[in-house]
Amino acid sequence: MTKYNNKSSLLYNYTIADKNDTILKKSRLKKCNSYVANFISLLRNAFYNYSFAWWPGTLTKTTDGSVYRPSTQNLLVSSTTGDITQGLVVGSGDTAVDIEDYSLETIIANGTSAGQLQYSAVTFGAPTETSTVAKFIVTRTFTNGSGGDVTIKEIGLIGRGNYDSLLIRDVLTSPETIAHTEKITFNYTLQTSL
Repeated sequence: MTKYNNKSSLLYNYTIADKNDTILKKSRLKKCNSYVANFISLLRNAFYNYSFAWWPGTLTKTTDGSVYRPSTQNLLVSSTTGDITQGLVVGSGDTAVDIEDYSLETIIANGTSAGQLQYSAVTFGAPTETSTVAKFIVTRTFTNGSGGDVTIKEIGLIGRGNYDSLLIRDVLTSPETIAHTEKITFNYTLQTSL
């Protein structure tokens, strides 16, 4: 049997801060094993340059479970303030990740009502590289203005083109409860090394 040495990795970490940006908790980098089938389908389509939905690309599922032929643009994860349809998103579900997942179990809505968080825009760190590692980071901050606690149990990354497609989903090792006026910043780090 061939043994593979996979040096590509997907990692996440987070920081919780109070309203004055004082750090209350900083997690260590945690390894993800959470690319879902949609990611591979979209990557295949990008490699073949299937840039239109009518081309014979691989089928994927939208976040509502519909099946479609995606555009390579569905790998776009940039998102504006308040948009929960794409980019880095958070949820309250804790069902184990399945390769066929197409949405978070229970996405946390954007807003200031009970159980909601305010979503910032998604930001991207500039790609960095050394002689052995190349990486970039996708970041989003979630602020609690709900007046009560909000607990996060899952995170994910949704791409958007002609449809919304879940690319990555992780269930946190331990849920994080964010108190009123606190904020949590999540980072997904995609890297490869020699």
